[in-house]
Amino acid sequence: VHASKSNSMNVWGGLQGMIREGGVRSLWRGNGINVLKIAPESAIKFMAYEQIKRAIRGQQETLRVQERFVAGSLAGVTAQTIIYPMEVLKTRLTLRKTGQYAGVADCAKKILRREGIRAFYKGYLPNMLGIIPYAGIDLAVYE
Repeated sequence: VHASKSNSMNVWGGLQGMIREGGVRSLWRGNGINVLKIAPESAIKFMAYEQIKRAIRGQQETLRVQERFVAGSLAGVTAQTIIYPMEVLKTRLTLRKTGQYAGVADCAKKILRREGIRAFYKGYLPNMLGIIPYAGIDLAVYE
């Protein structure tokens, strides 16, 4: 994330810099909230997928792969829209400096106070552009 043409940072240098700055624990920054967001994200995605499939299917017995792709894409968008603030928190916690935030709640409070509620949806559109094909393919081939 912090690499540029001027500092020629590579993976090894990045790892060394992280350990130097925050110790070995810094290698797991943001992982706690990442683990916490997986269950609701997956539950919402699969629930939405089943509901959307049912709406698309109507009287049909089965769905074509294109219909499952559309249902999967919409389910991915639904889940990401709901959990996206947690994605922002995960990213901020991952990229923070040691001591910048005391935890998830502190990070959320500081973002809200300094940047407002809209900050929790920064990067939303590029994320959606990535999730549409990913979730569509993932769930279309899931079955």
